[in-house]
Amino acid sequence: KRVGQTTVPADASGESYKGMVGPNFFLVGAMRAATTSTFRALSQHPEIFASPIKEPTYFATECRPSAFATPYKERLEAEIEATRTFIRSGANGSRDFGLVTDANDYQALFGGVTTEKAVGEASACYLWSPTAAKAIRQAYPHAKIVMILRNPIEVAFSLYCHSATGGHVTRSFSQQLQISLQPRAKFGVRSEEHTSELQSLAYLVCRLLLEKK
Repeated sequence: KRVGQTTVPADASGESYKGMVGPNFFLVGAMRAATTSTFRALSQHPEIFASPIKEPTYFATECRPSAFATPYKERLEAEIEATRTFIRSGANGSRDFGLVTDANDYQALFGGVTTEKAVGEASACYLWSPTAAKAIRQAYPHAKIVMILRNPIEVAFSLYCHSATGGHVTRSFSQQLQISLQPRAKFGVRSEEHTSELQSLAYLVCRLLLEKK
């Protein structure tokens, strides 16, 4: 018996197409908290169907190109188009990220479901998204939410190391804590001075915790 069979929303507001199988669990969590490795491990279980795209981010409606600054806006628009092509070509293989904004494309992620008991997707941003929780509840009131959390100090340092490895920052961790907290108008402004909004949030929590010690 499939657990909590659900339908797929016509859009992220919670309207649905009747009779279509969708996820009955969502894996959400902090960045740099092993959501990717956990999702890959779950996908190997014979009774679990995992979306071929990790991070479809469908229900986090604020994560759309219009919310990001150039050049990230352009990059996300290109990513949406590449993801659409991947899905409509059969979604063979897997992708670690692919922004899905179309309801039919989201439903197609679960077109390969057969007898699996658990059907799910993983989008870490659902943890902090102001819109995702409500939209998921409206569409899938019986779905299970699996959260992965991590010490925010470890998250902040891991984000810093990730950015440093990618060449986005060259300052020390302490210096980056200070300079990354300056306000920005939009998401996605990344430079030596400004890393992403989420990194700045992690840095802020980290600094507050360190000041209490």
